[in-house]
Amino acid sequence: MKVLLFAIILLLFSHGLSDYIFQTEKMVKRKGGGNFKGFIEHFLIVLSLNIVLMAFFTAKAFPYLVILSILHILIDWGKYKLFKSESLTSFVLDQFFHIFSIVLIGLAIADFLRPFFLGAYLQLYFQVFSTLTVYVYVVFGGAIFIKYALLSPLVYIPRAEITTSGRIIGIIERILMTTLVAMGQVAAAGFVIAAKSIARYKELDDKNFAEYYLIGTMLSMLLALLGGILIRFLYQI
Repeated sequence: MKVLLFAIILLLFSHGLSDYIFQTEKMVKRKGGGNFKGFIEHFLIVLSLNIVLMAFFTAKAFPYLVILSILHILIDWGKYKLFKSESLTSFVLDQFFHIFSIVLIGLAIADFLRPFFLGAYLQLYFQVFSTLTVYVYVVFGGAIFIKYALLSPLVYIPRAEITTSGRIIGIIERILMTTLVAMGQVAAAGFVIAAKSIARYKELDDKNFAEYYLIGTMLSMLLALLGGILIRFLYQI
């Protein structure tokens, strides 16, 4: 069971890097505009990161990793054909199908892990990559999720604007809170929110900003809480 989970986690880690970190806004705009250059650039990133995973797998896994890379771009192409533009709904559905395809490929290549990673070091590698994967999804994937949530008609806030500084603050906030929850220091996580609220105290007089701040902060806290709990759970497998 752990071998299968490790294979899936490696694939999830690669996906998180390619979609949340190495995919630029320019690539997203190109893909949204139907420019195949954006799809090709993203495909090369996905394929390159999946090929790096060959360090963990035997040569038998290579065709499956190529297939996964092709599926990734086909899912992206289908998303833009269906939705035309980025939104919370398109993001969630897109990630669902990506993760579904990752699980299927993970089931197929779990038996192709190199023997070195199946021995005494399996637990160590499992914990390291599990932790890294959770941080990538919560911290960077979370930033994208929160951005679309704040801009969604379901929680429409007049003049809501995602600034670079606000995004960086959110990233640091989720890193700190996920770490504290993973360490079992849930109460200490409250100090992070208190410090953030004090820094923004005067701005909270603006009703629109207060709503924007509260929704963003609550979503960030929820993701960090779930991430920290997941890390604790994975460490006990």
